[in-house]
Amino acid sequence: MPDGYVGFDAVDAMPRFYEQGGDFAVAALIATQYGLAGMAQAGIDADDQDASLQGDCFAGSWAASVLLQNRLASGYTLSPGDLDEAIAALLLFRGEGDESRQGSGFLRVEAFRHGVMDGAQACIQRSEPT
Repeated sequence: MPDGYVGFDAVDAMPRFYEQGGDFAVAALIATQYGLAGMAQAGIDADDQDASLQGDCFAGSWAASVLLQNRLASGYTLSPGDLDEAIAALLLFRGEGDESRQGSGFLRVEAFRHGVMDGAQACIQRSEPT
């Protein structure tokens, strides 16, 4: 696969996630993967739990940009319940061993909220050494 590739299973996994969680659950899962891909491009280890939480933060900042409609040439909007679907995706669609790799549900929701409330720049600053 080419560098920066983000793929998903459109035959089994994502249709099941859509059925269980809704359209924005799928969007949030893909947004988290794009956040991880961006960090990998920047040389940040995407297997680290902090990087995973940072990916959730970026997904939150993307969700906020859709909510605020401050993205150029975007026709996407949020419907009532979409942020709930995103949170449900972070909590429900996990495999065995994901908690140790991704963080607890509380930490994932906190990271997503941080992105929604404080934007992408705050997600970037989150990874910088203090």
